[in-house]
Amino acid sequence: MNNSAHSMHDSAGSESIFLDVASPLLPNNKANRFKAFVVFAILIAGGAWYQLSSTGAGLIRPFGDTDPIVNNIEKPLGGFFDIALVSGQSKIIARATAGRTMELNLEDGTIEQVSSRENRSALQLMVRTSGLPLAVYVNSNPNFNLHFNLNNSFTELFVPQSLEVSAVTMFEDNQKIAVASCDFKAEKRDSKLTYRVDILDTISGRLEKTIRLQHLIFDFAYDEQLHNLYASTNNGIYRLEDGVDQLELINSCHARSLECLGNSRLLITGQFNGDVQAISLDTLETCWATSVGKSATVKALTCHETLNMIAVGGEFNFVLLLDSNTGATMRVLLQDESAVNDVAYSDDGEQLYISRSNSTVALWDLTQSSLVKVYDL
Repeated sequence: MNNSAHSMHDSAGSESIFLDVASPLLPNNKANRFKAFVVFAILIAGGAWYQLSSTGAGLIRPFGDTDPIVNNIEKPLGGFFDIALVSGQSKIIARATAGRTMELNLEDGTIEQVSSRENRSALQLMVRTSGLPLAVYVNSNPNFNLHFNLNNSFTELFVPQSLEVSAVTMFEDNQKIAVASCDFKAEKRDSKLTYRVDILDTISGRLEKTIRLQHLIFDFAYDEQLHNLYASTNNGIYRLEDGVDQLELINSCHARSLECLGNSRLLITGQFNGDVQAISLDTLETCWATSVGKSATVKALTCHETLNMIAVGGEFNFVLLLDSNTGATMRVLLQDESAVNDVAYSDDGEQLYISRSNSTVALWDLTQSSLVKVYDL
């Protein structure tokens, strides 16, 4: 899942690189053969590793305790953020800078700005939830409002202007909506930030309850088997059990992105420290962990359960495809471009769409591990 709160954390850096490699040594009379041999061996080993990764051979085990492959990071400040396939997967709806809603036609490659139902409201968030895209807009009305977009088959949620939405999801067979936000109106009144989770009924649009909390939520994930809702924060992962009105801290990892794998009974977490971790939904124990970067936030995370494959992106210029059972790297999709804001699979898992901070959406053919096309705004 992939929500945007990119302006609410402090990760920063420069353009991402795959590996830091020292500049070649200049010949001098004092250099000895042993040093030259060591440098040569390192370059050969690095080249072989890169070749394996780029050809899809991957690594035989997760990065785990080995050095992460991201050393420099890029803060994604612009471009296309959240993306979702709509209209029989013939189009992509994307959230762009300045809250613009962009429609990308995959058949002819055209990109145009589209307006929401209410006065071209700014798009705060676009998420994929149970296969149904959900778009969150600002609303001049003090209440929540729900509409269904018949043109592109996605739900539009309008929230009061005082709320800055950081995460949203549908759960309970799309009958409920959870909205996490920062209430700026309450901030002015209480002289402090007020974070909240609002639970809405999808059918009626009625607000059922509001839960106050002390931390900003970045993402949601829902376990359909146990009916538990999970939320990621800088303080850790929280759980809202079915029938309970209070969030419970279950893990202290600083998670940015979340996704549930019901068949594998795993909660996949993308963290601010560059780790991807799998937690058992039944025992809450860590099953595996893979290190992507020392401080590169993992903000784009999506899973294809049939293929047991997790696509991972963030403040680095490539996408990792991980085995959801082990965390091992299956492939590295290197495009030598800017930071990754979102990733989305086609239904059959043969194609992957990658949105970036340089206002592009790239289409990759996963059967051939090849870049097919780049849509440029």
